[in-house]
Amino acid sequence: MKKITKFGIITMSVFALNLVSQSVVQANEKLSEVADTSVTLGNTSSSESENSSIRGDKLVEISNSSDSSTKLEVTTTENSTRPVETTEASSQHTTETDTSKHNNIIDEGGYVNVEGLPAHFTEDGKSVVYNYTVAFKGMHSSDRGQTVRDIRIRIPKIAGAKADFTLIGTRDANENPVSVNVPMKERSYNEYRESTDEGEIVPTSEELADGKKPSVVNMKEYEDSAFDPDYYDYYEAYNDRVRTYALSSKTLRSTAFRVSVTVPLEEAKKIKYLPIDVRFAWKCSQEGGIGSYEEGCQSLEEYHQIQPYYQASNGKMTYGVLANPSLVDDTYVQNDHLIRSVSNPTTHITPNNGDWKTIPHDVNINPETFFNYVKIFTLKANPAVKYYASEFEDMADQDVSTLHYGDVVVDYVIKGTNQSIKETYKDTPLTSIYGSDGNLVTYNAAENEDELDFICCNIMAYILTRYSQCFLERYCQDVNMPADQHKRINMKNEFYNLTMILTPKKKRYVSYTRLQEGQLIDPPMVKISGLDFIKSTTSDDVKSFFTSIIHDDILNVDEINVSTIIRKIKNFREILRSSFLNGELTYLNLVSAKEPEAYKKPYSQQAIKATIVWNAVEKNRLINLPEKIFIVKMDYKTEKRFNDNIDRFGDVADIIRKEIFESPIGEIAKGGITVVGIPQNIDRLPQWVIDTMDIDTMVDDIISKFNPILESLGDITLRTRSGTSHMSNIIDL
Repeated sequence: MKKITKFGIITMSVFALNLVSQSVVQANEKLSEVADTSVTLGNTSSSESENSSIRGDKLVEISNSSDSSTKLEVTTTENSTRPVETTEASSQHTTETDTSKHNNIIDEGGYVNVEGLPAHFTEDGKSVVYNYTVAFKGMHSSDRGQTVRDIRIRIPKIAGAKADFTLIGTRDANENPVSVNVPMKERSYNEYRESTDEGEIVPTSEELADGKKPSVVNMKEYEDSAFDPDYYDYYEAYNDRVRTYALSSKTLRSTAFRVSVTVPLEEAKKIKYLPIDVRFAWKCSQEGGIGSYEEGCQSLEEYHQIQPYYQASNGKMTYGVLANPSLVDDTYVQNDHLIRSVSNPTTHITPNNGDWKTIPHDVNINPETFFNYVKIFTLKANPAVKYYASEFEDMADQDVSTLHYGDVVVDYVIKGTNQSIKETYKDTPLTSIYGSDGNLVTYNAAENEDELDFICCNIMAYILTRYSQCFLERYCQDVNMPADQHKRINMKNEFYNLTMILTPKKKRYVSYTRLQEGQLIDPPMVKISGLDFIKSTTSDDVKSFFTSIIHDDILNVDEINVSTIIRKIKNFREILRSSFLNGELTYLNLVSAKEPEAYKKPYSQQAIKATIVWNAVEKNRLINLPEKIFIVKMDYKTEKRFNDNIDRFGDVADIIRKEIFESPIGEIAKGGITVVGIPQNIDRLPQWVIDTMDIDTMVDDIISKFNPILESLGDITLRTRSGTSHMSNIIDL
């Protein structure tokens, strides 16, 4: 498609929008210079202070105390404007004082930059699209033992508005920047929890080429579950005034995406500027996706300086004008960009440089309110580890997008010519295929034994696509759908799968993909979707065993030998039994256990019940929640069954009786013992656990994870009761 350049000739009529009016729209505005800023470092002692903060869904008091530490003093000659031209050298600077005294802090520039772009009307003129570029990178350390990951994107909630996300910058396997343009799927929080594709982590360019789809997570379900009505009058953070999305990246360099917020025209008339807020959410000890307390991460919102909300004069916590964009006026904005925070006043603004590959430092830093990560987490006290961090970045940023309108004449011509665009034209010229020598190429489909299959597949896909389009067009006509909406219903070919294993339950399958949208995937890609044995709770060794069967005995064989698969599973069953009897942790399921306060009914939660049993007996090796723990199954639901098998418990029997069956908490006493939690820091199961565990159930639970695959191979499993099945012992091989 030829590039198009816009010039004048159509006059746009002006109507009553509360927007920015100007007679000339410049495509490339000159950016203002930031004010001169002087920075000095010195040692000072700060007194202990108490700060109110929100942690999870509870109001807690956070005590921030520090000894002698580096204090940041900043003075400015004038108020700096938001947009600046920042060179890579300036954005990557490290002060001489800092590197000489504390050379374990390596400053690689900022971490978050939101750059508001001009808004525009939709083609039908019924909505306004506000646009932003967001660049981010996570803080990390040389030992990979500390990282800041997982950004939160907060957008004002406006009736009828819709947010779209597009990945525009990623990295390759060598951390080199790669510009892309890939739409991002929006997933609910529950969909994210159940998924296994890690789509919330920005893919590398190689992963994108392999077909991995990027996504953002809508956090509404998470926030709804965390909301505590007891604090409603004080805490407005979960009052649905903003929409919150989450995204993460494993790369240690900046990546970027575009945010486009489409607002109905009637709502757009009420605002002048539309702001968004982006900031990091979690400090973790490992890189990865969306952070949580369950995996041992710490919420940065425990610190009031980085909270997106703040306490207003009425005593309530609020998002400020971020949640009320109609109140964002010119006192917040200069040259179409923010110069101060629209939410928590302690949020400092990052200047724009128009380059997602480098992120500048914050400006106008107030050391009294600045979220100095290096200082707060005393990184300089650990000189053995290098921290890629900055004392000039609060890991948050905001900006606005605005719509310019006025008397603008526009014409469309083909770039490099004087030819105007006609009402109808072909945007894809048909050209012959020439080789490197300039001669026409004779295409030989026989050179590749798979080529003919691919050609046939693509021809069929083309025919079926055209047929589907015609069918859907006729359907749209028959149901009297407006003609301009017909194009919204369409179908296309996505994959050519050499083999596909379907299971009785939807969204649970295995595919062996050779083509994606007509493009060759070499080697073929194996995708296992929705099956229990690939979930995070399953042991890696169990995953490896079942995955090897799929690879070696189903996908890569000319004929599937069911008897071989069954024999492997029977042998694996004996391996599991032997491992459990030896007290090994290898094949145990690993689950996340939150603090009891995180659950409405904590004693009904398996992880809580398991932890209570372990801590009752093993008082010298307590499980401290939140934590990830192994689960061992038991079958002592009643005190009678416990008494019938009391010899198995040996020396711990009296403790179990007193702490569990005679517990003053009725829910514990009535529940008996069905599980026991095992901490990860032990090498072997205690003997009392080995003697009392329900090995048969544990083995059956693991094997049953593979049952959907077995069911697809024939009548191999038997259903004993609703939701329960096992491999039949009367199979004719």
